[in-house]
Amino acid sequence: MSEPDHRTPRRERDILVALMADVRAFRWVAIVVLLLAVGGAVAATVLSPTTYTGRSSLIVSSNDRSPDQDAVLVQGYVDYFDDVAYQAQILEAAGVEGSVQIEARSAASSPIMIVEATADDPDVAAEASAAVAQAFRDSINEVRTQEKQTQVDQLQSRLDARRRADGAESGGVAALRSELLRIEADRTDELQDLQLDGGVSENSADPVTNLGLGVVGGLVLGVCAAAATGAVARRRGRRR
Repeated sequence: MSEPDHRTPRRERDILVALMADVRAFRWVAIVVLLLAVGGAVAATVLSPTTYTGRSSLIVSSNDRSPDQDAVLVQGYVDYFDDVAYQAQILEAAGVEGSVQIEARSAASSPIMIVEATADDPDVAAEASAAVAQAFRDSINEVRTQEKQTQVDQLQSRLDARRRADGAESGGVAALRSELLRIEADRTDELQDLQLDGGVSENSADPVTNLGLGVVGGLVLGVCAAAATGAVARRRGRRR
């Protein structure tokens, strides 16, 4: 049975001691890197522009269908809205000009669709989110509205003909009137306004977070840079 090799822990200890010696000897490198990292964090905080995000919400609430089924449909609407090529069209349709970024998302697993518009001005952000939400709602509902109107016109014609033939209060007239009311009240697959003025939030850099990340990152990078500098210096010393 072979004896345990005690050289490995000793070698690891020697390497650690050498690294610590390198960091101490070249601590000025660590300090420079730390200062650069902190300076970069401060610059990023100061130079980051403050933006504002306005929010509007739409909802799908279909007749005789569960909310979880409507939620699946809303996710499809969100994916369609977030397509880059389509966003240019919807911004033009909504009459939104200038540097405005738009995005949609679903509220958890609900049939609620949230439309966000980000701009440099809070009023622009609020107006843009509402305008884009309404334009998207009208675009999605256009085909469904035309289909419903065709059905309503056909039923109305049949209802008028039945009234002339059977009288105003016949059973056939009542059935057609009930069907007409059902179609007019049907909101299946339609986007409806939930809250067009959902408020505006401010987006600004967090100086505490940025400074903390700069200090931590600067320390880690500084120690690594000092250790690397020391290793290179020792290697050159051996060659001499």
